[in-house]
Amino acid sequence: ETVFYWIHFNFAGEWTNGEEAAAPVHPPRQPWMSAYTMQFPQSQMLPNFTLALRQLAKLMELSTENRSSAFLKEQQSFLELLRLLEEGGESRSASPAMKLAESTEAYIKQYYQADLKNETLAEALHFHPNYIVRCMKEIYDCTPMAYLQEYRLEQAKLLLIKTEWSIAQIAEEVGFRHTPYFSSCFKQYCGMPPLQFRRQFL
Repeated sequence: ETVFYWIHFNFAGEWTNGEEAAAPVHPPRQPWMSAYTMQFPQSQMLPNFTLALRQLAKLMELSTENRSSAFLKEQQSFLELLRLLEEGGESRSASPAMKLAESTEAYIKQYYQADLKNETLAEALHFHPNYIVRCMKEIYDCTPMAYLQEYRLEQAKLLLIKTEWSIAQIAEEVGFRHTPYFSSCFKQYCGMPPLQFRRQFL
């Protein structure tokens, strides 16, 4: 038995089709920003077909519900389906450099509060530190330590907005050992000191 599911949706961004899309697609330099590039093969055998089928069934069910109450649930199911499609084609399209850069990114995000160095990453990921740096530069256009610093500062921005913690407490929480150095880095990154940044949202 063969069953077809047709999903109609609008896409306002840029897209390519065919040979142009065959080249590796590099993720944006700052994955915590809203921009994101996805790449799907024209056809594929999904490794998690049961999960995809569940999302399709959920979309069918939601299509009969009230639009206002079903909208966000539909978006969630659709994004989960896109994730499964992307994961299905990942094994064929991801280069070794991209895989290592993404592993480095994931490690940094998990342990950004610790005292990370290139040697720490090399030991954890089992690659030479120079190779890790080269892959990060190729994929994210920055070194692992530059990525770490930017990620720490992005986390600091969230804490400045969401908490009433002192600057020293926030600096320590995101991995900076010295508050003056944190303030200096923050001002250079955001164009203003941490306190001035916080006052914008009071």
